[in-house]
Amino acid sequence: MFKLIYTRYLLVIVVLSMSLTPTTQVGVAGQNDPMLAPSSKRASHGLDVYTDKSWYWLNNELVNITIRYAHYLPLTAHFPHLNTGYIEPNITHFHLIRCEIYHSNGTLIDREEWKTDGDIRQTKLWRPTDAGVYRINASSWWNGTEKEVDTYTVISVIEKGTSSIRCLASTLAINRGETVSISGSITPAYGGVIVILTYGKPDGTTFNRTLATSSAGTFKDSYVPDSIGRWTMYASWGNLVSSSVSFAVEEKRQLEENPLVRVELLAFTVILGMCIIASAYMLRRKITG
Repeated sequence: MFKLIYTRYLLVIVVLSMSLTPTTQVGVAGQNDPMLAPSSKRASHGLDVYTDKSWYWLNNELVNITIRYAHYLPLTAHFPHLNTGYIEPNITHFHLIRCEIYHSNGTLIDREEWKTDGDIRQTKLWRPTDAGVYRINASSWWNGTEKEVDTYTVISVIEKGTSSIRCLASTLAINRGETVSISGSITPAYGGVIVILTYGKPDGTTFNRTLATSSAGTFKDSYVPDSIGRWTMYASWGNLVSSSVSFAVEEKRQLEENPLVRVELLAFTVILGMCIIASAYMLRRKITG
């Protein structure tokens, strides 16, 4: 009797659980809800923008801009191996891919848009009309209204004959273990660009250090050389290269390393001076006496 009651009780629980289970399939949940845009899944769309190089000559070169957009498929029960962790509404929609070019002062220079419902790769050619630093933005928009993902890259446009880069060292010689400061500037001012400092060691090997310019086009680097001898350094940006500067790294002198020696030398100097004065005084008395 108890076994029969227990069996019926389990049967009722199974029926109730089946009746409460939603019938919506994985991957198409909410497909009739047009407001279900992928705002919380923006990283699930791949977007990249890049150019063929980081700097261009003014009025002489076209900037080649490439934009790649990867549109991930919605997850469905039929293709579980395509699971990206992203469930996109299975409704009619499109993605607006937008390319915008801004001058460093914030002015919008150019814009172009494309519509797609899948992967896309677009190339845009643009000819700058002014020298300066430009930011190229790329973004994707769900149905053209809600931003999904965005990215950017930065380029520099240089005017031939009017741009230059220079640098100088803070000193001509330092002791080993001390810091040398390198400062310089780009004329006219290009802010936010990457300058390469190439250091030459006494053994002939070289290495690079990179830093960004300030809004005024200036840059500064501090470095502690690890080798004794003569060092060289020059700065470069794009096709511009500065004149080379040099400085010497010397071993610390013993007098500077041992303060006691300096004290002894000072005492010896004082005593020697007193002896000279005393001798002169005695000689004067002997002459006058």
